[in-house]
Amino acid sequence: MRKAISPVFFLLAAACFFLPFFTVTCQGADQFGDLGELGGAQAQQELEKTYSGFEVITGDAETDLNEDTGEAPTPPGGEIPGIPTQPTGDIDLGMTQILAIVAAAVAILGIVLSLLPGRTGGLVAAVLGVVGAIALFVTGMQFSSAVKDAVGSEAAGFIEVKNEYGFWLSLVAFLVAAAWGVASLLMGGRAARPVPVGASTTSGFGAPAGPPSA
Repeated sequence: MRKAISPVFFLLAAACFFLPFFTVTCQGADQFGDLGELGGAQAQQELEKTYSGFEVITGDAETDLNEDTGEAPTPPGGEIPGIPTQPTGDIDLGMTQILAIVAAAVAILGIVLSLLPGRTGGLVAAVLGVVGAIALFVTGMQFSSAVKDAVGSEAAGFIEVKNEYGFWLSLVAFLVAAAWGVASLLMGGRAARPVPVGASTTSGFGAPAGPPSA
């Protein structure tokens, strides 16, 4: 029964990739202030996109983000110094995609390999749980860095990247699977502790029985 626990959490970690993972929000409201003769007109551009872990793996998230980073509309009254009207480059989620694939692959392997007999299953669950959690955590950092680096330092302050509940649930599932693997190792070690050679198997008092008489 203990062996069936870790695969459940690895399955949960894998399933969470179909839930919202990341949200990218660009808030440009009120950043241009008064525009003179236009009577205080303000340029406002707001964009919010949410992507699942599966969309990161397939590259759909990168494609969609780059479709939305074409030339921004010029504010009324012309360009404003210090505010770029277009990004400095395409958003490259190549490394993020690789890390997400690694995390998903670890979850799938954990479903199967954590069922191995003996202490091997517990050891595999502990190792894969830690590896999956690290890969997923770095995926989140890399995603945020890739988005903000692409828009440039001037516009990065208007970009917010948030990890959604699917990301956090998957991370927790990896950590719980690792913790349960360690617990299985400890419990399995106690159960398999050998009885010392020569130990008496009788209970009560009295000297051990001597050799049978002829």
